[in-house]
Amino acid sequence: MLALSVWAGDGVLVQRLPSGLPLTGQVEVLADPEGTLTLDAVRAAGPARWYLAGQGALFVMVIALVLVNQGVLHAPFVLANGLQIGIVAELVVFAIALSRRIRALQEEQAVLGRRAADLAEAAATDPLTGLANRSGLARAAQPLLGGDGEHALMLLDLDRFKPVNDRHGHEWGDRVLQTVARRLQQQVRETDTVARLGGDEFVILLRDQRDAQLLLSLGERLALAVAEPIRNQGVEVAVGGSIGIARYPRDGRQLADLLRSADRAMYRAMYRAKRSDRRAALAEPADGASPAPAAAA
Repeated sequence: MLALSVWAGDGVLVQRLPSGLPLTGQVEVLADPEGTLTLDAVRAAGPARWYLAGQGALFVMVIALVLVNQGVLHAPFVLANGLQIGIVAELVVFAIALSRRIRALQEEQAVLGRRAADLAEAAATDPLTGLANRSGLARAAQPLLGGDGEHALMLLDLDRFKPVNDRHGHEWGDRVLQTVARRLQQQVRETDTVARLGGDEFVILLRDQRDAQLLLSLGERLALAVAEPIRNQGVEVAVGGSIGIARYPRDGRQLADLLRSADRAMYRAMYRAKRSDRRAALAEPADGASPAPAAAA
């Protein structure tokens, strides 16, 4: 028994059916001598059949006219109107075939557009945590940086993460990163962006945040959330985090400048944490780019 394989244009097997089994839709494939049939060919068969039907209608009317002229048929109406009817039928059927083909092309373009969007989203997403990656962070920052608003960027580096990996293995390390990612997302707004730069570094991009004390309070809250123990199957681990905070445009107008300012503030927070329970620190003018010039009066 012959088998039918339907392939998409990119070589992906869509469906494999025994010969004689109809495909759902407008086209029924009864046999395929080669054993395979492309999905594009299946889609193109409908409009092609309509066009052939139009050609066939015109051919039938021409044959009828010939038979009437030779006296084989007695049909005065066909003699008077047959050619016009055939031409009109061909044009109507051709228009139907063309509309179906246009609809099919529009559907293919929509599929390609969705696929391109999915690929772009995948390229901007960290596969382990589902957060934005470095590319996704840059994309989220682009509409914010350069504008008139005041925003903030937090850089978080995990403490005691390497011992978790060394003692419990990378599976546990991945679980810790996923848990931290989820906790960070729960602490910020939907309009904010949480990203993982790689390893155990996370970034939180905060839209329309300018108050220094509120930012410090949020940083401490994030650090406390990260420090909550993580339990699984009787095993408990705990990590911590230090957070550096940079403000736009005060600490830089480019993403790289803000990251540099936040990085230096984060190391200052690490140092201070040895003497106190404070885990977040604001960037200072010397940490990164020069302060933004004051607006002209």
